[in-house]
Amino acid sequence: MIPLIDLHTHILPGLDDGARDWEEALDMARLALADGITTVVATPHLFRQRVVGDFNPPELILERVEQLRTRLAEAGLDLRVAAGCEVPLTYEAMRLLDEGRLLSLNNANRYVCLEMPDTAIPLATQELIFQFSAKGLTPIITHPERNPVFAEMPDKLMSLLRLGCLTQITAGSLTGAFGRRVARFAKQLLTKGYVQIMASDAHNSHRRPPLLKAALQKLTAIVGESRAWDMVAATPQKILNGEPVF
Repeated sequence: MIPLIDLHTHILPGLDDGARDWEEALDMARLALADGITTVVATPHLFRQRVVGDFNPPELILERVEQLRTRLAEAGLDLRVAAGCEVPLTYEAMRLLDEGRLLSLNNANRYVCLEMPDTAIPLATQELIFQFSAKGLTPIITHPERNPVFAEMPDKLMSLLRLGCLTQITAGSLTGAFGRRVARFAKQLLTKGYVQIMASDAHNSHRRPPLLKAALQKLTAIVGESRAWDMVAATPQKILNGEPVF
């Protein structure tokens, strides 16, 4: 079986609404390994508890990843962990981008997880996306299928793809964890070819665990085996390597 890569998790404790402590982080690691996942990317929210101004600096995230790696080794858990963060599309985040204080995925300075507002798409979105591009960063739009703005106006998402963005859907969206409406929209996006990555967006070990395998079966039924595996293995690996996806 091809090793799975989970590109979006909140496995680091104490940084956001993810793992509550180290014990839960290790429980999440065990679940991931049992599901065939060999690598996870720790992507805490840029802003702690989503409070603008109280942010997670790169050095703190990298330090916490090293602590997790040590604890995994002590527990005999062979799970690889890379670092990143989930960035909201806000002017405060863009200020941190200008200051070089945003952590790219695997610190490779090529890709960044970008969370869009779920109430309205800012008028300056295109300008903000260009700012990422000017820094050599490709935004990966996280969980667009769960965004009510995109559900009402899918063309808004298509315009971001035309600007060079990638998209990542949540595995639970395909298995019904977020309801039928989200599941239908996820399938619609996949059928149209709007999606390049599937990840768990895991936050804990119970309600939102780091699991991909069940969703992978549904993904395969929608896009075929080759594309499905690309979304959970080949493409995430290219992203971690800082390589072009296309």
